[in-house]
Amino acid sequence: MNVHVRAFEMADWEGAAALFLLPKCQRGTLQLPYQSRDDLRRRFENPPDNMYRLVAVDADSGKVVGMLSLHCYKGRRAHAGGIGMMVHDDYQHQGVGSQLMAAAIDLADNWLNLRRLELTVYTDNEPA
Repeated sequence: MNVHVRAFEMADWEGAAALFLLPKCQRGTLQLPYQSRDDLRRRFENPPDNMYRLVAVDADSGKVVGMLSLHCYKGRRAHAGGIGMMVHDDYQHQGVGSQLMAAAIDLADNWLNLRRLELTVYTDNEPA
């Protein structure tokens, strides 16, 4: 699989929103089901402070096949960040999540000076 990881841009919003609506993506995250595309677009347009978003793009088709958000905490927890990640149903188990995580770890270690990354995972989400 030829996937390129880069920063999220608003031009990616429709592909990223499509991920939120896929059955396997919804089941494996803490996201609410039945989100409207309008609500998702607003969330993408107005991210919280200290939020970094990465997308995995299929180099052949240009399709957004994965997304990772890294939210840097503030105050006493400024050394830590929380991760949310999803990979398109059709692209799971092909290394896309690993590439997104590697990019997030590089960002955290070498640019954001974070010492701790947190990812909340359901116990039945074996791929995570």
